[in-house]
Amino acid sequence: MKNPSILIVEDDGLIALSLMQLLQKSGFDVPDPVVSGEEAIDYVRTSLPDLVLMDIRLAGKIDGIEASREIRKYSGIPIIFLTAFYEMNLLTRAGEVSKSDFIVKPVIEKDLLSAIRKALDK
Repeated sequence: MKNPSILIVEDDGLIALSLMQLLQKSGFDVPDPVVSGEEAIDYVRTSLPDLVLMDIRLAGKIDGIEASREIRKYSGIPIIFLTAFYEMNLLTRAGEVSKSDFIVKPVIEKDLLSAIRKALDK
């Protein structure tokens, strides 16, 4: 049985590397992280990961919420949002796209792994 694959969409290299190491240590397959919403859309179209960890604020022309909206048009892949900004308007926008969890940075390992397992079990 193959390990679930998780795409990390994060424009902060240190955070992306930390998440990647944590997920790999926990038994997940993790491709190289992408830094923009556009890259996330392209990756999901071609590679279909089992789950996406999506930062809300990203480099590029579109944010993580808009990228998730595009991904939802052709895929039911679970998306968990990551954010350092706990702003109600962002959370409301994100909730319109994904009923998945929100993880506030800095990420707490047990919270992240719990949210991932919950999303993958749905």
